[in-house]
Amino acid sequence: MNFARLYKEGFLPGPEETEQAFFDRVEKTRAVLKEPKKFITDRSFDKIELVTQGGAALLAKKRNLFFHAASTLIVELKDGLILPIITEPKSILVKKEEVLAHELVHARRALFDSPKYEEILAFRTSKAKWRKYLSPIFSTNIEVLLFFVAATLSFWTTIPLFLHLGFFSIRLYYRQKIIRHCKDFLNRISTDTESILTALTDEEIVAFSRGEIEKIDFSLFRWKFLQRVFPLKL
Repeated sequence: MNFARLYKEGFLPGPEETEQAFFDRVEKTRAVLKEPKKFITDRSFDKIELVTQGGAALLAKKRNLFFHAASTLIVELKDGLILPIITEPKSILVKKEEVLAHELVHARRALFDSPKYEEILAFRTSKAKWRKYLSPIFSTNIEVLLFFVAATLSFWTTIPLFLHLGFFSIRLYYRQKIIRHCKDFLNRISTDTESILTALTDEEIVAFSRGEIEKIDFSLFRWKFLQRVFPLKL
C-alpha cells in the first residue's frame, strides 16, 4: 500500500499497532466511510457524512458542550473498529476550517492514549499565535468545569480562581517548553516536524525533548510507517 496516500487520507498507526492490524483497520474504516448509516446505528448522531477536508473520520450533527466549538468522539463499533466521529463545528469566534483542522488531529490520533500533550498538538493547527500557545491551558473537560466552579466562587473570594489559573498556567508553560525542545530535536532528523509531532506519544515527546533518542522504540510499525512518509535521519 502507498503509505503517503494513507496518511493523506487521515490514517496513522496506533502507538503499538501491528502492520496487519493497521491494514485491517484501514479496510474496515473505508467500508464504514462509504456507507456510514449502515454501520452507525446510534440515533443520537444526525446527518452523518464524510469529512471533506481530508481525514478518516465522519462528521455528524450532535450537541456539543457549551464550551466546545466541536468535539471528536471515539466510537467503538460492533466489530471492534475504533472510529472517530467529529461533531459539526459551531463557533462565531473561530472559522469552521480551523476548528475542523483541530479536530482532525484528534481523529488521526484516535488510537492514542496520550492526553498530556494532545490539546497542545491539536491547537498547533491554529493560525493565531496566542490561541496556539494559550488555548491548551486545560487538557480535559473536568479541568474546564473546575475553572467555571472557581470563577463562580470568585463572587465571594478570588483565591480559588487565582490558584486554579496559576497552577494550570505554570503547567502549560512547562508543557509548551517540552514541546519546543522536542521540536528542536526533531528539526535535526526531519523536515516535517509538525507531522512527526502529531504522531508521538507523551513519553516520546519527553524523550525527544531531552535528546534521549535511545528510549524510542523505532522497531514499531508506526515508526516504519513514518519513515516511509517522512524520511527521517535516524
